[in-house]
Amino acid sequence: MAPSLASGVSTSHFGVVSSLPAPGFEGFEKRLEVWFSPASSATCRGDGGNGTWSSGLSGLRLLSREELDALVEVAECTIVSQLSNDQFDAYVLSESSLFVYPFKLVMKTCGTTALLRAVPYLLKCAARLGLQSCGCKYTRGTFMFPAAQPYPHGSFQQEVEFLDRHFGSLGAGGRWFVLGDHGVFPRWHVYHAESDVSAAIESEQEKRGFLKPREPTFTLEMCMTELNRQLAKQFWKGPHFVNAKTVTERAGIADLLPGSEIDDFMFDPCGYSMNGVEGGACSTVHITPEDGFSYASFEMMGYDRGTDVGAIVHRVLQCFKPGRFSVAITCDGLPGVAGVGRWGTSLPLFEGYACDSSNRKEFMSGGRIAFHTFRCVSSEEVEASQVSGCSFVDPLPLFSDLKTRVIRGSKPRYSHRLETTDAEQVPIEKAAPLVECGSGWWLVEDAARN
Repeated sequence: MAPSLASGVSTSHFGVVSSLPAPGFEGFEKRLEVWFSPASSATCRGDGGNGTWSSGLSGLRLLSREELDALVEVAECTIVSQLSNDQFDAYVLSESSLFVYPFKLVMKTCGTTALLRAVPYLLKCAARLGLQSCGCKYTRGTFMFPAAQPYPHGSFQQEVEFLDRHFGSLGAGGRWFVLGDHGVFPRWHVYHAESDVSAAIESEQEKRGFLKPREPTFTLEMCMTELNRQLAKQFWKGPHFVNAKTVTERAGIADLLPGSEIDDFMFDPCGYSMNGVEGGACSTVHITPEDGFSYASFEMMGYDRGTDVGAIVHRVLQCFKPGRFSVAITCDGLPGVAGVGRWGTSLPLFEGYACDSSNRKEFMSGGRIAFHTFRCVSSEEVEASQVSGCSFVDPLPLFSDLKTRVIRGSKPRYSHRLETTDAEQVPIEKAAPLVECGSGWWLVEDAARN
């Protein structure tokens, strides 16, 4: 979403007033995902949106509209539209989106919102419903205007410390890491905490009707900058503007996931947001079209393992043709979970783009994340790279064959730099234990290339 973004202008949308410092609006979202379980046995994961939990109007979906309004108000945004089905509720916000499942809540906000400030109120509301948090995941890219962010988003260290106060006691404690190479924009900041789960407890919960058979939950997050100027113009309310639906269709957004029911919204004088609902799966698009700090994001969550991820990424790129973009793919699941299907296969070549960093990481709970950044390249650059032996076109590994080993003091063997997480990327004392293989540089190599 993007409001009027003139330098130093104070804008108001649906009762939310914010001072937007120069030079522009912060497109990169903060994303919080919190899982809940009945407080009497809070050792399980939350609803994955694809059958992990029983659906219906239960759990967090029992929160009143007044409570949800208060929740987003704490984060300094408002609800502008709603779309629901029998499995979850999707809300378009004045700054991004909110998704409410029976036992999971996902909230993402852009601009200078204070997303994490909503955590205490969320936990309070959940407790009233007899629910207790059993897991949390927080992700965001590198802010374009970090100095404009309010507490606790002034730095990743602040965010980690804040999250630890509320989720650090879960399981083995909160874990954080930053994916991406130094000097490559953006980098991907991740915080993860989750309760310990035993097969015996999970089996008992299934008997009691709390759980359905477990399936992994897949999430794709794309962040795009330097949008094609002509394509970005579609997201301004010009003299020929009709409605948000027309924009959705003309921009090709309606074709990204054709089976989705879409709730779209255009802002004044520019900016666009949409939520898509398809069974237990959701998708969302947010666009800030201003030249100089243009940004678009696409997310899909809860789609099955047969989804052709590469084809969807390609369709998204055709909608915006960004100069730079990143792809983060996450599989939330436990050891022994069913195969990851096409989500775990390699990403194909995206014509006109080169991958300038590639990273993979495994959560202690068994989940996995792969993160890649890309930049637009000319045909001359591609030809030169092939002559020099540095390939821009190798398929990018995801995580179906994740294998780690420590490599100290050696250079990457491929043009794609694999895992570059080190203990000094963010000045938090807690960083060192997060690199399970020890401090220093390490690479994640896929088995096929060893």
